[in-house]
Amino acid sequence: MSQAAVAASEPVLPDHQSSPTSGLHPRSSRGFWFLIATQFQGAFNENGLKNLVVFIILATVAHQASRDRLVLIVGTLFSLPFILFSMVGGFLADRCSKRTVTIWTKVIELAVMLLAIVGLARQE
Repeated sequence: MSQAAVAASEPVLPDHQSSPTSGLHPRSSRGFWFLIATQFQGAFNENGLKNLVVFIILATVAHQASRDRLVLIVGTLFSLPFILFSMVGGFLADRCSKRTVTIWTKVIELAVMLLAIVGLARQE
C-alpha cells in the first residue's frame, strides 16, 4: 500500500478535536478533573458535617435509646436531599448549562454549610 493510500485512510479531524490515539483533548481533561474535585469537595463537606452532628449527639445525649433515634434521624435528614432533588438536578442539567447548574448547586451548598456552622456555633 502506498503512503498516499495510508494517509487517505486516516480520519481527518478538526483542529478542536483530538485523534483517537492521542487521548483526551487537554481542555476537556481539565474540565473533567475540576468536576472530580467539585464532587469530592461536596461529598467531603457533607460527610464531615454529618459526622460532626453525630459526634455532638453522642457526646451530649445521655440515654442510649435517644442517641440511637437522633442518629437515625440525622442520617435520614442528610440523605433526604439526594432523594428529593436528584430528579430536579437531572431536569435542570438537561435544560441548562451543566456548568451553571454546578455553580448554583455549590452556592446553595455553601449557604447551607454556613447556616449549619451558625447553628452549631449558637448551640448552648
